[in-house]
Amino acid sequence: MRRWFLIATAVLTLVSSGCSGLRVGGEDAPFPTISPPGGMKAVSWKNFAFAVPGEWREETDGNGGHHWRDASGETVMTAGYSTMSHCPKEADLRRSEGDTNVTGYAPLRVPGAAGGARIVFDRPSYDVNDATNLLAWLKDCQTELAIEVYATGSVVDDIASSIVAQADD
Repeated sequence: MRRWFLIATAVLTLVSSGCSGLRVGGEDAPFPTISPPGGMKAVSWKNFAFAVPGEWREETDGNGGHHWRDASGETVMTAGYSTMSHCPKEADLRRSEGDTNVTGYAPLRVPGAAGGARIVFDRPSYDVNDATNLLAWLKDCQTELAIEVYATGSVVDDIASSIVAQADD
């Protein structure tokens, strides 16, 4: 039911034209822009933009998945956007399911988005503790950005506060 939440790297089905620098999506799509906070760099995708620490290195896999690694090579974040079948309900976002234990929830205000959520979770089978899922969706509730951050501390706040959305014209 919440497969998009449980497996963040599987939500990357809309990437149709591959990656061109840090822009992902079709050429005619709106690509919002941001001025990233100091020490961070901007990422601009179809309908969404956000910032990540400047030292994090982005990698893509053959399935359109986007992963960021820190200087030690550890994966610190995954992100993607997907098509949704319906608007997420707060009760569903708060629910622990399978191996994902939700330990915190707060609405996330994202300029240009219809809604958003900040979900803190543990996933013991992957040795993941205190990770954060940052979600934002457009007003049609058909397009969603999902960012799964494995780092902790103020970097999560910096990424969350940088997210913006822009619907198709």
